[in-house]
Amino acid sequence: MGRIFIAGREKELPPDIKVTTFRDPGGFSFYERIDPFVSRVHTDPDGNQTEHVSTRRAEGFTPVLGGGGWEAGDPDGRDPMRALRQVVHAIVIHHDAAMSSADCFRILLQRGFSTHFMIDEDGHIYQAADAADETVHCSGMNRVAVGIDMNNPAPNFVNETKQEMAGRSISPVVEINGTQYQSYNYTEPQYKSLIALLEVLCTELNIERACPVDESGK
Repeated sequence: MGRIFIAGREKELPPDIKVTTFRDPGGFSFYERIDPFVSRVHTDPDGNQTEHVSTRRAEGFTPVLGGGGWEAGDPDGRDPMRALRQVVHAIVIHHDAAMSSADCFRILLQRGFSTHFMIDEDGHIYQAADAADETVHCSGMNRVAVGIDMNNPAPNFVNETKQEMAGRSISPVVEINGTQYQSYNYTEPQYKSLIALLEVLCTELNIERACPVDESGK
């Protein structure tokens, strides 16, 4: 049965959804170690160091890396979900432009970025950080958002030769910012896993099931 971790607690996904987490052998992890939790550190060419994973900052909340933490005034002292629901209100879905989720993880490590989840071509979900922790995936939104990277190599077939990949259909030609594109679609297993993952995240973190809109409603 598939499961993910939010604030150190297991949350179940449907049994037909394959999940490998940072706690599993062979899983991808943005932590250097997990007992106790310590983030991997990225060093840029100038020698500056940044952590791939950090604790989220919520008022009245004492965070613990990999475990959520606890909220001031909580009678049991160990219910991190209430504080998390106050600060986490969005899910950002990324197009990874990589050949696989393993390739995506490697690129993120090299560039000093990170994410919570990656969904491979076959629908396999990889969790590389606890959803309660903050990752480096979306400037200005890291504190309040969970990150999901959907695998898709994203060639532009308008300008490149088609190279068929098993399980992927080809999109229609579309125009984005004046440039025409045609690429691979996501796969049905990816959509199935994404829907299952979103359902759990939205339920557990009380995230509204709606796309963000501006003041005009667009």
